[in-house]
Amino acid sequence: MTARRVLDVLLAQTAAGCELATAWTEARERLPVAARAGGDGLISALDAARGGGAEAVVKGSATGIAAERLRDALAPLIKARYPDGPVRLQDLDQLVAAARESADLGHFAAELALDPPQSSADLAGPPHLDEDYLVLSTIHSAKGLEWDGVHVLALYDGNFPACMSAGSSESIDEERRLLYVAMTRARRELHLYVPVRYYHRPHGIDDAHGYGKPSRFLTEEVRRTCETVRVGDEGSNSLDAARSPPRKIRVSVDSLFC
Repeated sequence: MTARRVLDVLLAQTAAGCELATAWTEARERLPVAARAGGDGLISALDAARGGGAEAVVKGSATGIAAERLRDALAPLIKARYPDGPVRLQDLDQLVAAARESADLGHFAAELALDPPQSSADLAGPPHLDEDYLVLSTIHSAKGLEWDGVHVLALYDGNFPACMSAGSSESIDEERRLLYVAMTRARRELHLYVPVRYYHRPHGIDDAHGYGKPSRFLTEEVRRTCETVRVGDEGSNSLDAARSPPRKIRVSVDSLFC
């Protein structure tokens, strides 16, 4: 609230045509006495940043000089306000170095606002949640891209090749090329999923599941290059074993009345 009252006075005074230094004379009265010295330094640096004069010719870029003044004015405020003050000051040092390469401070500030830096000078920390994500893509959209690990889903006949594209040898060849694109997107790990039982509901009132056959593209030669794992059965490592007949359960009705 204190800062808001100070800013309101500054904005009103400068809007009326007063110079910044003149407007500050009245606005600083809204600050606690202990905070006025820091405010004086900041206003002085802001006022000086409007030009460079002869000092800029001697020391270098006017933009760099103005940025240094602002950094020096902000440094004690940052150290007093933030526990990671030294890290924030390193960020300001980088901004000052970048400002020295710009001919105009206003243009530099505009570019910084439009394209701000994405990280600070601090040491790297643990990843944020939005940096740990899963990319969902169609095969067509994945052309030309690569990932460390790729998971190709639903490798059963009727999906690879699609049932609507199995009418001719040309369309089946195109489906084979499509699967090749999917499998070659992986840099290090490729996982191929062959569901034995998959969900579908063609009529809406029948069984919502069906049994699928592994894709005709997964030939014996292809399977020998893969490590086959059957989910839920560590003792089996064959796709054919997934289609083994279910165990029969024998129930004696007479035993219910014993």
